[in-house]
Amino acid sequence: MALCQVNLQELKPLVVDDSRTSRRIVCDLLRQLRIAQAEQAEDGADAMAKLRDFPADLVICDLHMAPLDGIEFTRLLRDAADSPNPFVPVLMMTSDATETQLNNALNAGVNSFMSKPVELSVLRARIVALFARPMVFLREGRQLRPLRPGCQAEAATCAPTLQAKPAAAQAVNP
Repeated sequence: MALCQVNLQELKPLVVDDSRTSRRIVCDLLRQLRIAQAEQAEDGADAMAKLRDFPADLVICDLHMAPLDGIEFTRLLRDAADSPNPFVPVLMMTSDATETQLNNALNAGVNSFMSKPVELSVLRARIVALFARPMVFLREGRQLRPLRPGCQAEAATCAPTLQAKPAAAQAVNP
C-alpha cells in the first residue's frame, strides 16, 4: 500500500482569518515548518478571490468570520461552478464551536479541525494527516460532498466519486 508524503517546504497554503493577529501567528508557525509560500485572506470572499490567482494546495481557515464565515466559504469553494480549486484540503481552526457547527463544517467539505490557539505540533500533525488520507468526494449534481467513513452505501447512489490530489503530495511505497 502506498503512503502519501508531503514535502512541507513545497506547500502553498492560504491562511484565511478576519483577525490579522491570528493570520500572523499561523504564518509564523508555517515558517517554523519551513513553509514560506503562504498567502493570506481576510475572509471567505477575499479567499475565493485570492484562490483565482494563488495556486494554494491547502487552506487554513477560521470558522467565525464575517461577512462569509468558514462554513459558507467551504461550501462555496466545493460547490461553485467557477470555484478555482474545489478539491483543495481545508483545515478549519476555531476557538469555540458547537457540535452542530462542526457537523455543518464537515458536511460542507472541511477536511480537519484544530483549536485556537494553534500549536506548532498540532498544525504539523494535521497537515501531514490531510495529505496522508486525502478526502474522497461524491458529486451530487453540482455539489461536492465528502464521503465519510461508514457512508459507503451513499457512494452506490452517487457518481462519480472523486479524490483530491494535492500538488505537493506524492505517493511513495514504504
